[in-house]
Amino acid sequence: MEYEKTVRDTLVSLQKSYFELAYLFEAEAITRDNQKIVLELANIGETDYAKDVTALNDVLKARAQIAQLTYDLVILTELIDTEKTVINTLINQDAEAPLGSPVNLGWPAPLSLTNEELYTLAEQNQPELIIASLMIRKAGIVEKLKLKDARPDFKVELMYLEVGTPAMEDKPAKAGQDALGIGIGLNLPF
Repeated sequence: MEYEKTVRDTLVSLQKSYFELAYLFEAEAITRDNQKIVLELANIGETDYAKDVTALNDVLKARAQIAQLTYDLVILTELIDTEKTVINTLINQDAEAPLGSPVNLGWPAPLSLTNEELYTLAEQNQPELIIASLMIRKAGIVEKLKLKDARPDFKVELMYLEVGTPAMEDKPAKAGQDALGIGIGLNLPF
């Protein structure tokens, strides 16, 4: 059960990291596109400023936006490297091993289950809950065994002994008769 739990947790972590990496790649591409657009706008603004058509403030805003997008790209690159390291670690590769770009898997199909059905499925299939219920059952059985060990054991025995005919010439009067015995015993726990 612990093995299955570990496999499940590893797969969930791997999926989360993969989708995070896909998101970061998409965010990086969008940021680069935005940077190109803002750079063109800044160039147009500078030209218009030279013609005295636009204000210097608009040009400075565009340049500040370019600087912000450049910083965002640095952060996204660092986050991409971090996610690649996480994925490499989860699949037991060298942390610096190269990974390709993630494939766009598209949006998952919407779930047709209600929240109550999802909660029921989660409760039924969560390994921690299954292990906990087994531990509770085990504790109950152990408690019953402890109570049983604390009580005295009574024992009643009925014995029947088939004697047979003796081979002696001078045999007693009741020789050869079968014997019947009753025994009573008591074991006290210490």
